[in-house]
Amino acid sequence: MKTLIKIFSISLLLFAMPIFGQNMKVYPGTTLLVGQSIWSKDGRYQLIIQEDGNLVLYKKSDGQNRALWSSETYKKEIDRFTFQKDGNLVLYDPQNQPTWNSKTYGKNVAYLSLQNDGNLVLYDKNNTAVWHTSTWEKN
Repeated sequence: MKTLIKIFSISLLLFAMPIFGQNMKVYPGTTLLVGQSIWSKDGRYQLIIQEDGNLVLYKKSDGQNRALWSSETYKKEIDRFTFQKDGNLVLYDPQNQPTWNSKTYGKNVAYLSLQNDGNLVLYDKNNTAVWHTSTWEKN
């Protein structure tokens, strides 16, 4: 039981920190809570679950935040964002009901990438894009 509590505590600590990486990759089974975010490696792009229920992709530039994409779930009660093992990205409310999803279940999704060009992309096992936010920018 102590091991289970320790693993759970470490998991909570990891989720409390922003996630960075080379063209940030997130794998199925990952869950983010309201207020948590994923960042591109260069720190210019952020995907965050806002307190108002919206999942938003921002570009950070000159001290400003510019929204590039959102789930359009503003004013909905959101509990968490889950990258399910079936490949679907889902926002859930506190009653465990889905309020938004990427409609990518069953597409052999391998990972989610927040790229340094600002595009949020789901890739399959062959590194082929199966879903994206169409938010890439020329650097």
